Amino acid sequence: MQEARALIENSYGIRINGIKPYRAGYILETNAGRKYIKACQYTKERILFIHQAKTHLIMNDFRNIDPYCLTMNNQPYIEIDDVPYTMVDLIEGRECEFDDDRDVVKATEALALMHKAAHGFHPVGPYIPTGLGKLPALFKKHLEEIRKLKKRPKGNETPLIICSSSILIIFINRALKAWKYFLRRNITSWLRKPGRKA
Repeated sequence: MQEARALIENSYGIRINGIKPYRAGYILETNAGRKYIKACQYTKERILFIHQAKTHLIMNDFRNIDPYCLTMNNQPYIEIDDVPYTMVDLIEGRECEFDDDRDVVKATEALALMHKAAHGFHPVGPYIPTGLGKLPALFKKHLEEIRKLKKRPKGNETPLIICSSSILIIFINRALKAWKYFLRRNITSWLRKPGRKA
């Protein structure tokens, strides 16, 4: 990353005082605060789509998100050796502890507010992702994840866990019913037909 220092400084209009490896990227100590930069596995088009989505959320007062830092050319990424890199302000924090009821409540509230803020998002540009054709596989994957949640070890269960366990059983039964419907109607082949719209 040291060899790309000048490129990063010129692209973002910042001065880097220090670079330190962290997880899959680097923490940059800069004159504009601490930043986190990493190589992105996405295409440039997908980065632009994500940037639009984050911008839409922020404009709708959802602030618990890390928008991409923009380059001097107003782009949400730079290319280093033909690989796109994104940079964000470094946020001090930790992952949600799903065994802590308070964390789960906070995460649920944040997710609800994010969905509310996402209302009316209409991306523009060449990359507009679609789940057509992927729905049955994703559905099956999520069904297995819900089943795993049901198999959590018993003991020291809080009222929240007891309540969520009973709701999980309802979700699993409905999901199994929907999965059988997928199989009966052969929806997978229907969705894969070229030009098919939802």
